[in-house]
Amino acid sequence: MQPSFHWINEPAEWHRDADGLTVVTDKHTDFWRHTWYGFERFSGHLYAAEVEGDFTLQAKICADFTTLYDQAGLMMMADEQTWLKAGIEFNDDAPAIGSVLTLTHSDWATGLFPGDPRTFWLRLTRKGDALRLQYSTDGERWPLLRLGYFPPGPVKAGVMCCSPERGGLAVAFWGIPPFPPPGKTLHGLRLTVAGKTGFLFIPKAPVCGVAGAGRGKKAVLFGVRAPPGGPAGFPPAPRSFCGYGGPERAMG
Repeated sequence: MQPSFHWINEPAEWHRDADGLTVVTDKHTDFWRHTWYGFERFSGHLYAAEVEGDFTLQAKICADFTTLYDQAGLMMMADEQTWLKAGIEFNDDAPAIGSVLTLTHSDWATGLFPGDPRTFWLRLTRKGDALRLQYSTDGERWPLLRLGYFPPGPVKAGVMCCSPERGGLAVAFWGIPPFPPPGKTLHGLRLTVAGKTGFLFIPKAPVCGVAGAGRGKKAVLFGVRAPPGGPAGFPPAPRSFCGYGGPERAMG
């Protein structure tokens, strides 16, 4: 039986069909709690299903990240104070791979992405009170991204995207619905899931990039350009966390 997916903070523009899910983010959307910035945000877009027990969720994600804090990936949420999001997020003038684990306060871990950030894969495994994150640049090798504690209990798990500094980030998702987790091997770089099909999964995904997605109309797929060197011309922000003189996350 296929899981039933629904929106938390449904975007104005999105489309789902047999080929996957395409989304265009609304303005000033984000998930964050307290740490460093001092504010709470729960306005990001999450397309998720209710899941109980152990599971693995995997997706291929395509987007052109160009603006500070542009982000897309996977998310698992127990409630507004207890969640994990992971994926590519644009900061320090480049798209970076990372995750935010929030247990009342947000804990952000980020680093350089070693591939083309316009196309990447993520895998989230929940086993008991532990979570494991893996990423891939090619869909074959799966290095460990994060291992951590997450409180037991039912969660919502799915795909997310946000654009705290703007609107209009176009994202395409292809993937696999929640299924039983693989074995306990922690560092299996080539651990794959064979024979799984379902929501958001197509064996040969089209060229990445989306535009014009919306309820009731078909998204247009297009080849994305190489990301520019990063935002320029912004004055320094007194509390800027991500360096290079970039603007700070919107405080209002």
